[in-house]
Amino acid sequence: MTKRAAILGSGHYVPTRVVTNDDLSKLMPTSDEWIHQRTGIRERRFIERTGIGASDLALPAAKMALEQAGRDVKDVDAVIFATLSPDVNFPGSGCFLAHKLGIPGVPALDVRNQCSGFLYSLSVADAWVRAGVYKNVLIAGAEVHSTGMEFNERGRDVAVLFGDGAGCVLVGEATRDGQGIHNVELHADGVGAQELWVEAPASMYIPRLTPEMFDEGRHFPRMNGKQVFRWATEKMPEVAHSVVRRAGLTMTDIDMFVPHQANMRINQLVAAKLGIPDDRVVHNIERYGNTTAATIPIGISESWRAGKIGPGSRVLMAAFGAGFTWAGSVTVSRTCRRGQHDARDQAAGGGRGGAAGAGRRRRVRRPDRAGARASSWPTRTTTSWSRSRATRSSAWSPRSTTSTPTRPIRSCGSTRSAWPRRTAGRGSARRCCRRRWRWAASSAAAWRGWRPSARTPRRCGCTRPRAGRRSRRRRCCSRSASTEACADRRRRVERCLPGSGGERNALQRSRGRLRADRAGDTKHAENADPTPRSACASRKTTWSSSMSEAWRSRTASTRARRCAPARARTG
Repeated sequence: MTKRAAILGSGHYVPTRVVTNDDLSKLMPTSDEWIHQRTGIRERRFIERTGIGASDLALPAAKMALEQAGRDVKDVDAVIFATLSPDVNFPGSGCFLAHKLGIPGVPALDVRNQCSGFLYSLSVADAWVRAGVYKNVLIAGAEVHSTGMEFNERGRDVAVLFGDGAGCVLVGEATRDGQGIHNVELHADGVGAQELWVEAPASMYIPRLTPEMFDEGRHFPRMNGKQVFRWATEKMPEVAHSVVRRAGLTMTDIDMFVPHQANMRINQLVAAKLGIPDDRVVHNIERYGNTTAATIPIGISESWRAGKIGPGSRVLMAAFGAGFTWAGSVTVSRTCRRGQHDARDQAAGGGRGGAAGAGRRRRVRRPDRAGARASSWPTRTTTSWSRSRATRSSAWSPRSTTSTPTRPIRSCGSTRSAWPRRTAGRGSARRCCRRRWRWAASSAAAWRGWRPSARTPRRCGCTRPRAGRRSRRRRCCSRSASTEACADRRRRVERCLPGSGGERNALQRSRGRLRADRAGDTKHAENADPTPRSACASRKTTWSSSMSEAWRSRTASTRARRCAPARARTG
């Protein structure tokens, strides 16, 4: 089994103080109808008192995740803390959380990727576990937004969105085949950095925060809602399709979609583009608002405890946030035991988790063609066997018996298909053996190991293949009266000569005499041998000077016929 990381446990925590839309309407000009219509939020959670930071919210969530995973605090090898609202500017909140958990010396890392921070952290933990660097990595996503909002008319568009909360997961090595984090994909584009940001205090200013900045409210978050909405509804479906495709799945295979909870309208539009029904989409923004890096782990934890995510569930996650950054991931929870499948998988005839699913089945390859041809084939019976896990007995029993048509055996002993196959718009016969050739065996090895020596020699001794139907004029030897018309035959005759001396010279003199006769060259005709004679080993062809005499007489008679009418007119 390939080593793979998996989410072993999850937990969440939100403050006990509930702030409704009506409560906000007392602080700024707004209403419950206005907020719910634009965001889908009814209430959110704020910290109860001062002195509570993001690490304080993450502490109970981390303990809940460890309890569900069956791990002790001492088993944690590393901490990754995703937040945009750390306890202090530095050090990172991961150090505070590790100290509060009582695990000194454990490395801690903060991730500042805002709304997509959890998926960025999941990618880091996945790489660590698969590489064998750490065995158990605790990921925390926690936010305290209530202390950084501008509760007035100028900051109303942002203040109504955010809430406080924390979610944690424990990532470790997968214990079953098919379980684990199948894919994580990360993206960023700084072109939209100023569309959603907090400008001050900033190290690029001297001083980092001035009274003018404070009066202008530049230390509060600012957002271009239209641009964020447009980018989110475009990038989240895009990355979701990508991770599902790379995981070898389709959207119909997804059991639960956990999107980042930024806006109810965004989630509904993204789910509609993905074709995922609303009953398989996690929505908790109505109760918690936008908790940025904590939205996805809170959704996973609540779905586990509500029974929406169970053994073998395929979970799709997608997020979009400031930067702009966006990410997606596909994970599979602990796989089902054998015999535990939902109705959809049973109807499809398969199980989840490969070897961890219902008994192993041997696939029977179906014939390439169906219909009337297949019905005339002989059939063979194939039985797939399985052993009951419940009884744990060593007896194997047949699960299914399938009669599969087999291809007919040809006269050469091959079962290779001889059906016509449509290629390039025309039918061409594809056979296991061709009568034009002589094959050693009709098998893939024989086809690949074909040698020219395996060709069938023709009557004339030439091994050049015949031409196809489209070029019948191209043959291995010419049937014309002139022997020089066939280059192959000329070469064959020369090869068949026993020596390269007198007989070869005699043949050359015979050819020279013939050419001289055709040209009317008397000098060369006298020097040529009047009676050359040579034998060919294959056809015993004989050439003599009679050929030149026949040619001369035929030429003279032809000239006489053509010139007779002219002489008659002249006379």
